[in-house]
Amino acid sequence: MAYSVFGWVYEVIIRLYLDHRFVNRGFLNGPYCPIYGTGAVLVLLTLGNLTDPIQIFIMGAVLTCTLEYLTSYVMEKLFHARWWDYSNMKFNLHGRVCLLGAVAFGAFSALLVLVIHPIVSGWISLIPDITATALSVIMAVGFVIDLVITVVNLSSFRKKVEELSKSLGKSRENVALKLHTHHDVLKKHLNYQQRRFIIAFPNIKIKSENRLLENLRSALINKRGTKELKSLRL
Repeated sequence: MAYSVFGWVYEVIIRLYLDHRFVNRGFLNGPYCPIYGTGAVLVLLTLGNLTDPIQIFIMGAVLTCTLEYLTSYVMEKLFHARWWDYSNMKFNLHGRVCLLGAVAFGAFSALLVLVIHPIVSGWISLIPDITATALSVIMAVGFVIDLVITVVNLSSFRKKVEELSKSLGKSRENVALKLHTHHDVLKKHLNYQQRRFIIAFPNIKIKSENRLLENLRSALINKRGTKELKSLRL
């Protein structure tokens, strides 16, 4: 959970730098990204006894990229949407992983094993066993509840986007005007979590509805002022 929270903070900082605004980048509602926690535990279990930073870097990059690729594939099959896409970056594999990400995660793996985890494990060891157990149970229950709510809301995500597309029609002016002046149109078709996903994952893709997703993102980010009409694209 600690590394899931660290991963969430890392993602938020990146979007804050790129977009100049706070965006909850987590797939779930809470301030954590489970893929980072899972990746950290995987690296620690498999590479935790190594001391050579180059070896940890290479093996860590392979492990974390494999995890990211599989996560992308499974999520796409489950929810019929691509949540991130590196197709516009050099040396990518099916848009699911890329060389830059591999380098970053390889470096993080080396830092994790050699520097970060000894400090974090030292902090955690200071927590009394009873308190640590209670916290673990509370966080596990909260995580499961969050996961169930997220899966339920996402199960109909693609269907809701397609229904909204039909409701808005095909006219450029019609789409822009409705998204601008009738925000209740979005709320009627998409719940809060589905709207949050559109903002949190700027590269999310749904076959045949990618342009609509761009319009939705622009409308959700810019809720007032006439300039948002100019930013909507079809």
